[in-house]
Amino acid sequence: MVAESVVSYRYMAGARLQKVKAGKKQMAVSWKVRKGASGYQVVYSTNKNMSKAVKKYVSGGKKKSVTIKNLKSGTKYYVKLRPYKSKSKIKYIGTVGRKLSVKVK
Repeated sequence: MVAESVVSYRYMAGARLQKVKAGKKQMAVSWKVRKGASGYQVVYSTNKNMSKAVKKYVSGGKKKSVTIKNLKSGTKYYVKLRPYKSKSKIKYIGTVGRKLSVKVK
């Protein structure tokens, strides 16, 4: 298990979340690549204030998108994105970019 750094939010600037596209019980999230990132943390929730959010880690700094499956159809989801950098088995999380929403089909 890789730990998250407590003072990590000043470590790296946020990545730009480009688009969230709805599918049947799934959503496709795409973003612009952040130079120096080891991967990305996609955070999504059904609540606008992001309480009870689910975090999904996408390894690989050059990846531009991910598909999140097994979602409830007809439900609105809010999505945020953070880049991270791995150093000495610690994930240094960057700042959060803009939040987008989508209603899953």
